[in-house]
Amino acid sequence: MKIFFVSDSLELATTRRKKLIELFNKEKFQIKFFGLTFPLQILANLNSLNDLYLVSSNLKANVLHLFLPFVNGAFIFNGLGRYRRNKKFRTLILFLLIFSSKLKLFIFQSYADYRYFKRFSNLQNLFQINGTGGQRFVYERNPKFETATCVTRPNKIDLCYKCILEFIDKFRFNVVLVGVADVGKKLTHHNSDKIFCVGRVNNNETLTFSKYFIQPTGYGEGISQALCDAVVSEVDIYIHKDEYIRTGFYRYKISIKKFGRWILMNGVSKAVNVEDCHLSKLYYELIIQHLNNVDLRKQNGI
Repeated sequence: MKIFFVSDSLELATTRRKKLIELFNKEKFQIKFFGLTFPLQILANLNSLNDLYLVSSNLKANVLHLFLPFVNGAFIFNGLGRYRRNKKFRTLILFLLIFSSKLKLFIFQSYADYRYFKRFSNLQNLFQINGTGGQRFVYERNPKFETATCVTRPNKIDLCYKCILEFIDKFRFNVVLVGVADVGKKLTHHNSDKIFCVGRVNNNETLTFSKYFIQPTGYGEGISQALCDAVVSEVDIYIHKDEYIRTGFYRYKISIKKFGRWILMNGVSKAVNVEDCHLSKLYYELIIQHLNNVDLRKQNGI
C-alpha cells in the first residue's frame, strides 16, 4: 500500500507529523511526500488507486483532496483559519465532506470545527484529536519579569494583533513575539516598549524567553504545536476565552483563573495529554482502522 502524505508545501509534508510517519514506516508502507502538486501524482497512479491512500493536512491541501472523492484517504484539519467566519466557505466544505465521505476519514483538531461539521453532516467517520502534539522542554525560565511568549507568523499577526494589545493593556506584561522579525506598523505606536520580536527560533527555544505563554484569538486554527509544547512543558498559559472554548479545553478539569476575557490555565498536562507520541498513536490507530475498513470493502466488492 502506498501512502501519500501531502500538505500545502513539500517542506510541511516532510517535516510535520514525524512521529506519525515513523509509525507507518515500521509497518513497511511505501511512504511518499508531496506539496500542492499531489493531484498530478494521483493522475499518474490512476491504474493503482486501490493500493493508494492519501493523508492530507493544512487547508489548501485538504480542499484539493476534497475534490478527489474517488481516492481513499484521511484528512487532518488544523482549523479553518481566516475562513472560519465565512458561511459560504463552511457550507462548501460541509457539502464536499458529505459528498466524498464514502472513502474518507475526517479528523479535526479544532473542537469548535468538529462540533459544527459533526452536527450538520452527522458522519460517523468524523473525529477530533487535540492538535498535532507537543514535546516536553525542561529549562529554567526567568521569573524576574512578568513576560509572556506569543508564537505567530507574519501572515497571522494582522489577525491577532488586537488581541495581543488587549492582553498588554490588561496585564501590563512584556510580550515576546516568536516567529516575526518586527512588530509592524499596527503595533509600533502602541506599547512598543513592551513588545519584543525574536523572529524564528528552534522549537526547544520557543518557551525560554518568558514566564508565561499566551494564546490570543483571531486566526482560528486548531490547537497549535506551540500551545501543545507549552501544555506538555507545564508552562502557565493565558488563553483568550474564545480560544478556551474553540480548543475544547473547557471540557477538562483544568485549574483556571478568570480575568475578564482571559483565562489563566495551570497544570493543563495533568488533565489532558497532548504529547506528540500519544497523539500520533491516536492518529495512527484511526487511519489504520480506516485502512482495514477500506480493505474489507474491497474484499466484499463494495
